[in-house]
Amino acid sequence: MLQNHSRWIMRFLLIGVVMMLISVAHAQEEENEILVIPFTGTTEIPFEADRLLSAAAQRVAEMGIEVRYDATEPLFRVVAEDTIGLWFPSDSMFTFFIDQLAITLSDPMLRDSFAVTAFYYPCPTCADDFDFITQALTGYFLYVAGEYDAAEIILEPLLERETSYERSVHDVYLILGNINILQNDYQTASDYFRIFTDELDYGYGNINLAWLELQLGNEEEAFARVNRWLEEEEINLETDAGEYLIALVARARLYALTFDYSNAITDIDTAIEIAEASDSRDTTLAELYTTRGEIVFLIYEWDRVEDNFNTAIELAPAYAPAYFQRGILFYTVARREDAQADFETYLELAPDGIYAEQATSYIESIEIELEALGN
Repeated sequence: MLQNHSRWIMRFLLIGVVMMLISVAHAQEEENEILVIPFTGTTEIPFEADRLLSAAAQRVAEMGIEVRYDATEPLFRVVAEDTIGLWFPSDSMFTFFIDQLAITLSDPMLRDSFAVTAFYYPCPTCADDFDFITQALTGYFLYVAGEYDAAEIILEPLLERETSYERSVHDVYLILGNINILQNDYQTASDYFRIFTDELDYGYGNINLAWLELQLGNEEEAFARVNRWLEEEEINLETDAGEYLIALVARARLYALTFDYSNAITDIDTAIEIAEASDSRDTTLAELYTTRGEIVFLIYEWDRVEDNFNTAIELAPAYAPAYFQRGILFYTVARREDAQADFETYLELAPDGIYAEQATSYIESIEIELEALGN
């Protein structure tokens, strides 16, 4: 039985590994272009922002990476994969941030970034700060492009420099932690995330740090860390359940990684109840039902898995990952035509999504199988 569980948990993790490879291949084979989009309503780029973008873009251009600004369609939502958001709340300040540009990390539990920011207030006498932010942004661009060694060389020296933009320094710890995860140096990654999470007080860092504790053989500390985070966020449940839900899902993922599927499902059940009671967005609920479906998949209860994916799709018909995951289920139970339809729907909704290459591969395999069966 343990062998079967190990086989399915490895399948569960394989998706994350493939996503990492797809992300790197995308960055290195498809022209290495980074698109910069305004995050809020403005379509005009302030002069200082333009100067900063140009300076960072020039540096990465030497490595064959193009940074392109497109203000034709400003976003009022989370930016899509392979983009860097650019937020202009006023004429006197702007913020660059990276938000889930692509899942480059090697496990479904891990988070790629948590709104990485780089503040810069126009100041003619602040040459050192301008250079600091330019270098930080250059490192972020390289990270997004999959040039991890180069990003590390650029970012590490910033930790020793003085700057008035402390938040930018904080984000350097986050990116360096993720880079070391990708390079399988879990102890160094843990050191960076301890500073980011404990000393700089960013709760989201507990997700990656708990995962790292698990990889380093510290299962008890991994759960203790997430449990402390949940206790801290419980007091905010009535006013804002968002971070508590994220922590609860993180613990569910952690339980799944340690083969405790019962507690994993219990945590997701609780998360769904809280989300429904707090009138969370349909997309949030769809994500939770999809996550529960993924975990129930590991105990082979196919009807329950399908019910969860169906509910996710009913709640948010445009939520592409639910179609991909349901396609995996249908393929597993030999419902090839249904699987093909879901993979095709996923590609219609997210042609450049993180599962796009896998969905295409599944469709090709299904077509060959159906032809061989004479269908």
